[in-house]
Amino acid sequence: MIYLAFILQIKYNFSTVKKNVLLKTAEFISTMPQTNKVI
Repeated sequence: MIYLAFILQIKYNFSTVKKNVLLKTAEFISTMPQTNKVI
């Protein structure tokens, strides 16, 4: 049971980190007009 909770916590943390990275990337791109032109 503890093992399962541990795995769930890791998955939750990973998805949260992934969301944060995507948000930061979107913010970075939106604040850099030069980057938008390149993409």
